[in-house]
Amino acid sequence: MTTTETKDLKQKKDKDQPNLWKSLHGSADAFEIIQEAVNNPERLNLVVTKDSASEERIFNALSFLAPQGFQESIMRLPSWETLPYDLFSPHQDIISERLSSLYSLVSKPKGILLMSAHTMLQRIAPIEYIAGSAFVFEIGDRVVLEDQKMTLESASY
Repeated sequence: MTTTETKDLKQKKDKDQPNLWKSLHGSADAFEIIQEAVNNPERLNLVVTKDSASEERIFNALSFLAPQGFQESIMRLPSWETLPYDLFSPHQDIISERLSSLYSLVSKPKGILLMSAHTMLQRIAPIEYIAGSAFVFEIGDRVVLEDQKMTLESASY
């Protein structure tokens, strides 16, 4: 192997390695994350924070720093904010945001997914359930009935 081939392999290996950033001040972490995502638009960038407060801060900074049209690619998987023995369900907004993010991951797995370490340990619904139970329609969309029928049948409807 020549030195240029070795250098090319090292660059490819380094590009595939996860990034680990420490001791970034202010919104420097969000700036680095958005730069990485914009430079690799076809890749899913998973960002795990130490707690929900850090997740919220980075999410707000990413939404502010994201270029025009990239805001839709920033997804967040919020924590349930309930204890296992609580008798009440999580807030509807939390459930809605989680389902929206999970559906986006199933339909187009690219962009930025942000979650806390605690959230990463929680169980989520199977992919088949998410794909079959979530429907996203907008005004003016054309629906192909056969495709919709197949989606519903795969979800056991």
